[in-house]
Amino acid sequence: MNDNSLGVALATLIFAAVGLVSAADAPACCKALSEDPDALTCPERAFALFLPRPVSPKSLLFIVDHRAQSAAFDSPLRDGLGLDNGSLKIGLELRYSPFKNLDAGLRRVNNAADPFDTYEFDARFCILEESNSGLDAAVRGGVTLFYQDTSGTASGYFGSLSAGRSIGNRIYVTAGVLYHSNSTNFSKTVADKDWTLCAPFALSIRMAGGFFVLAEGFAPLQGYNAGKPGYAYGFKYATFRHSFSAFLTNTQYSTADGVATGSDRLDKPVLGFMITRKFGGE
Repeated sequence: MNDNSLGVALATLIFAAVGLVSAADAPACCKALSEDPDALTCPERAFALFLPRPVSPKSLLFIVDHRAQSAAFDSPLRDGLGLDNGSLKIGLELRYSPFKNLDAGLRRVNNAADPFDTYEFDARFCILEESNSGLDAAVRGGVTLFYQDTSGTASGYFGSLSAGRSIGNRIYVTAGVLYHSNSTNFSKTVADKDWTLCAPFALSIRMAGGFFVLAEGFAPLQGYNAGKPGYAYGFKYATFRHSFSAFLTNTQYSTADGVATGSDRLDKPVLGFMITRKFGGE
């Protein structure tokens, strides 16, 4: 199957799912993600992996994401866990939900070691709710623009289908499929395939209150592959309208084009952290 047929097949799946689903109520936050959504914000992503749960209607979410380039533990005291050596990838994102079951986002990530800045435009639509169907499910799709000073602007499109389910009141698991037509990695060359199909997955364990330990992975299946699965593991602390995450990861990428390709290594993780702030909402 070539890249065009893969893209058409995934797009057809997404639009068919959206067309078959009525505008049901937005999924309530399960206890595995928040024991009290009014007091402790309900996470809508692991680290880079989006959960199948849009933000609440009429709410605006602001996200700041930092990922170092240098390994955290090569010279932790001299390099400040890798944060002192520059080339950090810094992501800034806004997400808004105009009505139930749907949110949309705009994200910018700087170039760091890449020759381009990345702009990601996407929408996520919830098609199933665990309380009614036994699991949460969502489709997400969008466009990526790569702004380059010397070669103009390149682009690609992406789509994903994800499902999630709580286990008891503490554990939430997520898995799915992600396709990008013009994927990204530091080691990718013009001779490599443009597209990547990968399988993302995540495990979240709520230890107490709004404190979670999490792990996520991205395993490339077809198309371009950086060589190894991408991963991140760490913790998240959710409180009223805020969340703070700190994690170790073997990839600097957080946008769909980059996470889809995995990583060129399994060891020497870098340090990352992410802050979210919610405004408004019903």
